[in-house]
Amino acid sequence: MCWLYANKISLNVNKTELILFKARNRNLDFDLKIKLNGIKINPSPFVTYLGIKLDENLCWKYHLNDLSIKLNRANAMLSKIRYYILPTTLRSVYYAIFNSHLIYSCLSWAQSSSKIKRISVLQKKALRLMKFLPRDSHTNPLFHELKIIKFVDHVKIESCLFINRCFNDLVPPLFKDWFNLLKNSHNHETRSSQLGTLVIPNVNTKCFGRFSFTNSAINSWNYFQKELPEKAFFKLKVYELKRMLNNFFINSYFDIDQLV
Repeated sequence: MCWLYANKISLNVNKTELILFKARNRNLDFDLKIKLNGIKINPSPFVTYLGIKLDENLCWKYHLNDLSIKLNRANAMLSKIRYYILPTTLRSVYYAIFNSHLIYSCLSWAQSSSKIKRISVLQKKALRLMKFLPRDSHTNPLFHELKIIKFVDHVKIESCLFINRCFNDLVPPLFKDWFNLLKNSHNHETRSSQLGTLVIPNVNTKCFGRFSFTNSAINSWNYFQKELPEKAFFKLKVYELKRMLNNFFINSYFDIDQLV
């Protein structure tokens, strides 16, 4: 407060929030007393920062609940407007009112597939609505026909693109040393190191280790680098890597049953 007063800056008490990040199984055994202009600021279970709801355990339940409401509202709009516009226009509307909410900052909150299952269900519902199909119809042919990437796959693509930006100095210096090539940490050459795979860090926890952004992104990178070994990913431009991975997934959605 002394620094604020010295620089003639004031804070709006009504808009000031306090959050304490902690592990889910750990309780705080002290009373944190913070006052602003004589008014006590109580800890909140979550805060909203740049459109993302950060909860105290970083389990994203508040953000996922809010996102589900937005996506359900978008699906309701798609179900009404689909009767009056062309399929190509409907696809553009999908990207505007559904996909824009779906992918916003997904690298931070969508690393665990178990947490985002209901989000993926809502995306499949959107595609069925766009094609006037029943709720139990198979969606792989729809993703292939509409050339839309499944949400779980979009997260993997964005993870690989982020790593590519790190190697090409397109991110802040903070992230520069997050990822290391396997060939730089081994004295002997292996097929994996020649492909441009990354070192997988050792983790001791599930939530903040195996499902962390770093670990999930590296696993996605190494998997796709082995599936598409024609070029080392870190040498590609961002748009080249994105196009390659998009085509990989769109082709993988092709269902042989639809030819029968």
